[in-house]
Amino acid sequence: MKNFIKTDYNLQSILFSLFFIFLVLDIWVFGSFISAVIYFLIALNHIISSNKRFFSKQYIKTIWFTVYYWISMIFMLSLLSLFLLSALPLKNDYSINFRYGILCFGLFGTPVLAISYYIICYIDYQKLNLIQTTNENPENHTLIYDNECPMCTIYSKAFTRCGMLDDNGREAFTEISAAHKSIIDSTRAKNEIALIDHRRNKVVYGLDSLLLIIGNSFPLLEKIARIQPLYWFFKKLYSFISYNRKQIIPSGNDHREEACVPDFNLRYRITYIAWVVILSAYVLSVFSGKLGVNGSYNFWRELAVCIGQIIWQVVFLKAYLKDKIWNYLGNMMTVSLIGTILLIPALLANFTPVFYIIYFGMVVLIMFLEHIRRCKLLKLNYLPTLSWTLFRITALAFIIWLSF
Repeated sequence: MKNFIKTDYNLQSILFSLFFIFLVLDIWVFGSFISAVIYFLIALNHIISSNKRFFSKQYIKTIWFTVYYWISMIFMLSLLSLFLLSALPLKNDYSINFRYGILCFGLFGTPVLAISYYIICYIDYQKLNLIQTTNENPENHTLIYDNECPMCTIYSKAFTRCGMLDDNGREAFTEISAAHKSIIDSTRAKNEIALIDHRRNKVVYGLDSLLLIIGNSFPLLEKIARIQPLYWFFKKLYSFISYNRKQIIPSGNDHREEACVPDFNLRYRITYIAWVVILSAYVLSVFSGKLGVNGSYNFWRELAVCIGQIIWQVVFLKAYLKDKIWNYLGNMMTVSLIGTILLIPALLANFTPVFYIIYFGMVVLIMFLEHIRRCKLLKLNYLPTLSWTLFRITALAFIIWLSF
């Protein structure tokens, strides 16, 4: 029964996560009913799971579980009766009110039941004391993280707060002790976060280190993530973020020799640039239709502008930037990404063209200031910003000219 409680909780956690993810995607992106299918799977899982618990002699039934079980079973029997009654030619007030009541409870009551049962399963899971096991105690691990990377700092701190790592289970790369420095591969640790396993006296890196930590508390999630092709996808995603993290969020100390700066990877840098270009072109093409200056949806036009920006900067700044060219391009694309993200909320509502023009101007101003800030971090003067601004103004004027 212990293994069932453990597996059941992990499975429900995955289903609930998928439900909320696809609920947002269904509303704002797909316009489909994928979340409804996942909700049906959650309900099916609850029926099977609750009955296994109810009829198991090993499971200790709490009052809360008993109340939940009988309410859910009564609702299921009522729902079954509703389907049977729908086949009969009954149109009296009693049958109509009965159907209305069941549908209302299904709409508003079942989400409460679903959340209640998830809490019951969570409490059962906590009682098993699976968060800290004897074989994989969090005290046996030390995570060597990049303390100048906000993303690394946030998730490593979350691991300690959640008990996945000991309070002293993380150590900053720039403050690493001599003992730990002699164990890890410093060059690889800059590219992939290192986890020292003191019990086995070995070091794991990157995605494997994160899965090992997560697997302490959620073994099923680790097993699922290691299944191909999911493992391949997550490994590529981790590398994609890791090799571009200093372009996503740069630091003023990245020029120091002891800084945790990853090696340059051309493939992942080009992939990052291409991803931002496509996303920005799509959002800008939708946004341009709301400006009210005879603009219309034209993805290929915006794509040409985004690619043209890169070519323009490379041609005019290659001699000045020299070996910083790829670092600068990565930061420049992050500026575009910031602007793109800021434009998305305005697309979710309908305002006047004047509002969108003013809003667009505010976003461009933020991008301009961010571009200057990043150039300072890269030890560059105002030349890249002037060139960047000149292209933006030229492209905007050209688009407006074509619209009339």
